[in-house]
Amino acid sequence: MKHLFLSPHLDDAVISCGDYIDHLVQTGDAVTIMTIYTGAAEQLSMLAKIMHKKFGLRDQNVMEVRLREDQEACFLLGADTIHIGLPECLYRVDEEGQPVYSKLQQLFATATSAEPRAGKIIRAALSDMDFSPYDRIYIPLGIGRHIDHLLVREAAEYITEQSGQALKLMYYRDLPYFFYGTDPHWRSEIAQGMQEIRFTLPAVSLRNKLSAIEQYGSQLRMLWTSRFLMLRHMVVHARSFEDSRMRMPEGTYAFPLYTRAP
Repeated sequence: MKHLFLSPHLDDAVISCGDYIDHLVQTGDAVTIMTIYTGAAEQLSMLAKIMHKKFGLRDQNVMEVRLREDQEACFLLGADTIHIGLPECLYRVDEEGQPVYSKLQQLFATATSAEPRAGKIIRAALSDMDFSPYDRIYIPLGIGRHIDHLLVREAAEYITEQSGQALKLMYYRDLPYFFYGTDPHWRSEIAQGMQEIRFTLPAVSLRNKLSAIEQYGSQLRMLWTSRFLMLRHMVVHARSFEDSRMRMPEGTYAFPLYTRAP
């Protein structure tokens, strides 16, 4: 089987699904990670400069470093990569050339309807692609309500509904935003009516995922306060389905994905 993961940024698919990706590859399936927002900024807002400082990178080489990190992480998992090159929210400007976002909080509190131009661009980019070779396509649920994650989800759903391409969509939890506790109603608001499917993974896939995540050095210092916290989040997530009603074989754990009920 061939699997395509749509990743908003150059770490999202690996952080959210790296263990599942590793398992697919180890069982002989082909995996491609298509990252949407990989374009370099033409001009930098103050917010972008602040974030670059948090990354520990110079403004001039941010995307170069992040692309290299992504290639190294995906290589460890055995996944192919496609980089679309659209500008992420930090770098987008409006029709007057002004930054769309000036505060970090806005990235998690803006509806996609407030960015019709960005929505149109990503829909056009995906509409030009042939998704027929892929048996399954994985997209973010949008937990945490990051504007770029929501745009990717809506664009993929639009292609499915409007283009005539019968895409088999599956939805993944957005990590690490799932852990932050800022989106307590995600199940009833963005996963309503969906069916949760649990896949059994071997413990080695979690270890391989952790190794891949550590390739994103520029992002680790921003997403987590320490390496220990990152490891803890990932292990807690892997163990979150352990209860008396679900007995997993020794050395395995459950990984959740979501699909729309038929």
